[in-house]
Amino acid sequence: MTVHRLKILPEFFEKKRTLVKAFEIRKNDRNFMVGDTLILQEYVNGEYTGREYWEDVVYITDYLQKEGIHALISDIVKHTYNDFEATKPRSFSNDCQVVKETLKVAYAVEANLPDDFSTAKLSKIQARDFISSIIEFCFQFDIPLSASGLQMTDDIN
Repeated sequence: MTVHRLKILPEFFEKKRTLVKAFEIRKNDRNFMVGDTLILQEYVNGEYTGREYWEDVVYITDYLQKEGIHALISDIVKHTYNDFEATKPRSFSNDCQVVKETLKVAYAVEANLPDDFSTAKLSKIQARDFISSIIEFCFQFDIPLSASGLQMTDDIN
């Protein structure tokens, strides 16, 4: 078992500390393993604040994040569909686009981005945070995730 010290921004630190955010999405550049301990260290303006949050890694996936956005949005739309709507592929595609745009606007407000930002132009950190916000939405509204959606998290606590 390895202990990993990781930087975390204050807004995400507070969500972890208050148990609002129940997962971390991170690049596995440290060979994270189930059973390892993460020490999330609050980091502001290039300095550590001294506040830490400890948690154990209980699940890891290497699923690609960009492809997963579509899987998560599909899960949300499928959860709200009735049997008739599910038989209309064009309607499903349109609804996925509407849900994606709605989630983008909500994330844009949270991240101080323009409403019409492009997901293709997000930095890796912004893309991770956008995906985290979609996963949090699914958890908040008890939306069951498909296998593809579940693979979007690097570790769930």
